[in-house]
Amino acid sequence: MPRDLWDFACHLYRRDGVEQACLQLQDNAGVDVSALLLCCWLAQTYGEHAERHLDTLLADVATWSRQLVAPLRRARYWYRNQPDSARDAALYRQLKGVELMAEKALLQQLDSRARQLLGNPQQTATARGAAALRFIDRYLKSTAIVLDGGTQQQLTLILAALDDDS
Repeated sequence: MPRDLWDFACHLYRRDGVEQACLQLQDNAGVDVSALLLCCWLAQTYGEHAERHLDTLLADVATWSRQLVAPLRRARYWYRNQPDSARDAALYRQLKGVELMAEKALLQQLDSRARQLLGNPQQTATARGAAALRFIDRYLKSTAIVLDGGTQQQLTLILAALDDDS
């Protein structure tokens, strides 16, 4: 039975090397990890069928990220880089927790929206890894993100973890 997007994301994120790869893609290339996880989940859950609604769902990611997740992350990064004497560990943990709550809410919203647009998840015979790569490529092109050799390796690691989970 297919998992919801949040559970899928948590499971994939825990795979060996995936967390670090996601953070490097985010920090070094500007990749929105929620968009990346959405692309992987759509490919796993709906296969090629999801492609017709990919742009709509990616637009939802962009809006949530721009309005909620990115400002929270910027605040956390800013606070993290303050001198130790000006920082409170409990406040930092709370900032990180609120950011994670916003990411979870975003993924839950995307899951709901995908099911509204696409119906019940489908088990497809198509190459889900190829669909994930195509969806991610479409996302990257829509945001003008170009991966260099190092960040491309991180994406390859994530896709391999996705294939291992099939």
